[in-house]
Amino acid sequence: MKTINIEELKKYEKFLYNRGRDIEIAKFNYHFNDGSKKDVAMALSIYQNRDGGFGHGLEPDSLNPYSSPLQTSEALKILKHIGYDENNQDDVASYLINRALHYIYYYCLKDGKINPNVPSNNDYPHAKWWEYDENFFEKWRYNPTAVLVALTLHFTNSENKYYKKAFELIPTIIESFISDTKENVDKHYLNNMMELYDVITKKNLFTEYHEALYNNINKRIDDLITLDESIWNDDISNQPIELIQFMPFLNTEERKELIERNLDFLLDSRDANGLFEVTWNWGNDYDEFELQKIKWAGVILVNNLIFLKRFNRIIK
Repeated sequence: MKTINIEELKKYEKFLYNRGRDIEIAKFNYHFNDGSKKDVAMALSIYQNRDGGFGHGLEPDSLNPYSSPLQTSEALKILKHIGYDENNQDDVASYLINRALHYIYYYCLKDGKINPNVPSNNDYPHAKWWEYDENFFEKWRYNPTAVLVALTLHFTNSENKYYKKAFELIPTIIESFISDTKENVDKHYLNNMMELYDVITKKNLFTEYHEALYNNINKRIDDLITLDESIWNDDISNQPIELIQFMPFLNTEERKELIERNLDFLLDSRDANGLFEVTWNWGNDYDEFELQKIKWAGVILVNNLIFLKRFNRIIK
């Protein structure tokens, strides 16, 4: 079993302090140096706008400084995955979360759906998938609507006005996913639904949907997962670790073995500096992508290290 040792971890820490963003440094310190959740929340705060939404390239493929729902969903997922929930919020996290939910429900929600992008995206360097399109649903489905309503339930309680709005939307979102064809479900939409499943099962909500949602998520994992290791680094592939990020779906020995193989592959695929490759491009002529690749190197590094830690691949 391939692992990362303490010397390599220190090397990664040095790289982040030299070339990484504050948010990646804060996440690294939280997971590996006894850093605090509040430091992560503080680092996130620089990406939040006056309207409550997040922008400023938090997700580095869009340099729009203005708020967008997809950037906001990334911020809220970071807060969830470092341990904030409805009963565990400090003053900084509470401020960020409440303002973000205000942005989503007052500015973005329309007819039960949320367009991931905003018109101002087109005015700034961005990847082609960040282009604004009013007719977004055919491409994006309930991404990021599903994860945003799930995170609303995660961070609030039943007395909260945003909780009540989210609660009303969830049956339609689940039923749409269950009835959808595999052609309409990509890895991002699927991960949205895994987040939703995670929240409603932990909070014991919508129990009548648990089994059907679980079964359909498993079906879509099987549809999407790339089994051929030789193309795992291709942009069109779906590596197992991209799809099986929640423990309930590591439900077969084959999947567990796939994850272990994928972790070995991940460690073998590092470049001469020990970093993980950025395997995509923006699909357009913006020169800014080359600079954003440096930021992505830090994002990918920290996310992969967190995943490797979960599976005991980091020896301290």
